[in-house]
Amino acid sequence: MKTFKGHILLQRIFDVGGEIDLPRAAELLAGTGLAEQFKLRRSSRNIIIDQAPLSVSLGEWEHEHSGKVFTIQTLGKLWSFGAFSLTFKIAITEETSLSEMKRFAHYLENEDEITTLALAQAERVASDLAPAIKQPGIWNQFEDYIIFMRDPDDAPSPEELLSSESFFQLLLTETDVQLSNQIKDSIRANFFQYSKDDYVVIDWNAAFICASPADAQDMADVAEFALCQVLEMRYYDEMLDRKLGTLYKSIQVSKPSIFSNNYSQHAHDAALIYIEISEVIEKIENTLKVIGDFYYAKIFRAASERFRVKDWQASVDQKLKNLADVSSLFQAETNEKRNQLMEAIIIILIAIEVIPFIWTGFSEHFLK
Repeated sequence: MKTFKGHILLQRIFDVGGEIDLPRAAELLAGTGLAEQFKLRRSSRNIIIDQAPLSVSLGEWEHEHSGKVFTIQTLGKLWSFGAFSLTFKIAITEETSLSEMKRFAHYLENEDEITTLALAQAERVASDLAPAIKQPGIWNQFEDYIIFMRDPDDAPSPEELLSSESFFQLLLTETDVQLSNQIKDSIRANFFQYSKDDYVVIDWNAAFICASPADAQDMADVAEFALCQVLEMRYYDEMLDRKLGTLYKSIQVSKPSIFSNNYSQHAHDAALIYIEISEVIEKIENTLKVIGDFYYAKIFRAASERFRVKDWQASVDQKLKNLADVSSLFQAETNEKRNQLMEAIIIILIAIEVIPFIWTGFSEHFLK
């Protein structure tokens, strides 16, 4: 592989708030002609999209680099669980040397202009569509990804591609670092091919897709599903850290007392947080359901593994379990205090009944 011609997709994924009411968002965008319901171009019974995102066309703009002007198409997607994904599509219309492409990819990976523009777009969406977003606000972290798309015509063969040092450098946005065989082998393990004319390579930082334009875009969209999932898992992992930290601190400052309802309030708060976050996590996990061993399903699984979605999900699940345990602990403490209070009341009531009887007996025998 010595040259590249095709498209580069730069993806930026943001969390813009809580759950998004997509029908309400579509109403707010009605009349603009910019929004439409998203769907994969090649329908399949093997992939079910639950609450498909709302696609928003955000126009074109020009970007200059090294004396060349690139036209960049911008497309956004609103996801029901609170994510906003942006894709910047850059056309590489002429065969470009791999050395130049590596420098360009390295520049795209490290420059701030596109990320700044993406953040501005996310803030605008969060503001304009605030009535449709629960607790709108931009999280201070985001996910980014690069996808290289090439038409099968005159594309390098899989053997040529996977033996090219420049290809691995391009995928990792390196310019001249000589990569180890261990790194190359991990990338080769995520090579997939459906027919002799197309293939896709999925890595944690970038992907390379060689397919017809429609199929290539579908593969990019499937990878985007996984990218959105890992961002939301990271977001709720951090949120649970904060919530658990707040609960632990409140335990330390609360003084146990049978006359205080602090523990009862803590149990209530923990249960509410658990229910709220569990519902959203379930929605995120079920956004894309894969049934059967279809080609897109393999790509989705590979992307999920490379993005470590399961690791983040396991972390979130463990913290949700901790939250449930805290809620149960607080509830047990609350019940114990209530039992103590009831025992004290019973003792007092018994005393009220018994003391006059004892006093009467005492008076009759000792005060005569």
